[in-house]
Amino acid sequence: MEALLTLLFNALLLVFVVKLFFALFHMKLVVILLYIAVLLFAMALTGRFPGIMHHDLVVKSQFRWYFA
Repeated sequence: MEALLTLLFNALLLVFVVKLFFALFHMKLVVILLYIAVLLFAMALTGRFPGIMHHDLVVKSQFRWYFA
């Protein structure tokens, strides 16, 4: 089930990247920024973006290791 969700999420990310590419040539700047925001949020949510969410998980796992 997890593999299926990962595959689905990867497909959605690919769709957003393709839409972003086409938006660069056909749409307004606001729409482009919206697509970028959605893409960055999705990357942060799945841990593929070195942002706050990924750092939080690392800190929590280290905290658990020290005080286990």
